[in-house]
Amino acid sequence: MTVHPRKLAMQLLQSGRLVEALPLLADANRTAPGDLPVLHALAQLLQSVGRRCEAVERYRLAATILPQEPSVLAGWARALLLTGDRAAAVDQLHNLLNLEPESDAAHGYLQSLLREFDRPELACALLLPLVERRRTDTVLLRQYVRSLLDAERLDDAHVVLERYHTLFPSDPYAPVELGRLVLNRGDRVTARKHFRSALDANPDYAAALWHLADLDGGALDSATARHVERLVTSERDPKASAGLHDILARHHDRTGNFEAAARHIGQTNALMQSLASPGQRYDPAAHAAEVDSTIRDFTADLLKRLHGVGHTGRRPIFVVGLPRSGTTLLEQMLASHPEIDGIGEQGLAAASLRNALAASRGSVADLSPAAVHAATAWHLQGIDNALLRLTNARHALRAVDKMPDNYLLLGWLRIAFPRAAIIHCVRDPRDVAFSCWLTQFAAVPWSFTLDHIAHRVEQHRRLLRHWRSVFGSTITEIRYEALASDPEPHLRRALCAIGLDWHPGMLEFHKGGRFVGSASMRQVREPLNTRNVDRWRNYARALRPVLHRLDDVARQDDRELAKLDID
Repeated sequence: MTVHPRKLAMQLLQSGRLVEALPLLADANRTAPGDLPVLHALAQLLQSVGRRCEAVERYRLAATILPQEPSVLAGWARALLLTGDRAAAVDQLHNLLNLEPESDAAHGYLQSLLREFDRPELACALLLPLVERRRTDTVLLRQYVRSLLDAERLDDAHVVLERYHTLFPSDPYAPVELGRLVLNRGDRVTARKHFRSALDANPDYAAALWHLADLDGGALDSATARHVERLVTSERDPKASAGLHDILARHHDRTGNFEAAARHIGQTNALMQSLASPGQRYDPAAHAAEVDSTIRDFTADLLKRLHGVGHTGRRPIFVVGLPRSGTTLLEQMLASHPEIDGIGEQGLAAASLRNALAASRGSVADLSPAAVHAATAWHLQGIDNALLRLTNARHALRAVDKMPDNYLLLGWLRIAFPRAAIIHCVRDPRDVAFSCWLTQFAAVPWSFTLDHIAHRVEQHRRLLRHWRSVFGSTITEIRYEALASDPEPHLRRALCAIGLDWHPGMLEFHKGGRFVGSASMRQVREPLNTRNVDRWRNYARALRPVLHRLDDVARQDDRELAKLDID
């Protein structure tokens, strides 16, 4: 029986036989240019083999037949971006938004496109002309604000939010975001005014209630607690409902009702997990495979082959570890040294590795000295740019990047910056697990379930053992508990790795006005304390399904860190 050419083309594509599929898909598209599955499949295949202009032409023809089809306009815009024609891409995105000005569908296509490219500066460049054409599109304005914040253009975001508030004075969104901006800079008084303003506009606005509760340490007065309890029973928006459950979780935690707190934490995370798209959900097998690949690729032999190829300066400092392991605390302490500036959590390490791989046939084993050199130069320029955005100073002697997930990239960082200080923060895995479970990490999908958290902790330690075997003592490790109880000797050890002398101002870190955008913002604005040490014990019953696994990790930590003579 003869298989229809269209069906055969799609079968070949799905089985990975791309060379055979391409001419059949092209024929099928010429026969039926409005066949959307064929169109999108052909365009992606053409783009993957470098024939990007042909993909643009296919979408142009399809748009003459289906001018009202949003997926065609979105695909056309994507194809134009891949050819570098940004202005034409903006025109098609504008046409896309005009199709359904009152619908979320068109904005969804736009957000998916921006998420795929994952370049905040590109997103800002695309959104600015759209915002100028569509000045009252609140969804678009919010997306633009988010992109400006992702690009760390904080002053620009402030200006846009002020404009938003002028246009829509009864919308509580802008006051909350303005409050978050000033709070991240340490201005609690102005932040409180903004959050109160949002509640004046809408007394039930979950985000404003959350931030006011957080400002007060989580505890609510009795009237507010009753108000939030009423809201949580009637709220239908899952994102808002998650925020309300989180408010109650923190309230009960602060007042000592740990059973009720655990119940609300579980409900918060269940709602957050329901909001994640299939592509955003945590895949334990995929992450374990990623760790396998990293261990297999980044060997002592590779580092020996590329020794001396990277930048030999000591300007970058990389503070790494699991989220909630003390990375923000350590960064703020280090950045209180007059010769060190903090640049927050940058994606430069992952991006520079991608650049190097793109110039090396996509293979770690084939990394070339020229590719490493070019990627490292790009990375250093990124550090300069981040310093300028965040501190208005380009010439700090040292710059701290505290992206926690850079622990996955230590092999690359040691190749790129062989003399840079790498400081790994270690914390009791049970406290890490509880804190990740408690914290609303929308961008950290493995934090939604205890099983996934335990898996991530186990895989982190597995990779860490590999790095220790490859790098030995060239990684400085600091225990959160020791840093919180007696910071000076551990900061001196960090400074020894960094190559700077002691400065007593590091112990006054909480008095600084530096921008802090992480979940640890409130903790690093107050004097050092140990109240978060062993906090997990209040939730031992809730942690019971994974506690034996976390106990095993804690015991192994004690043995391994003792061998390394780390307190």
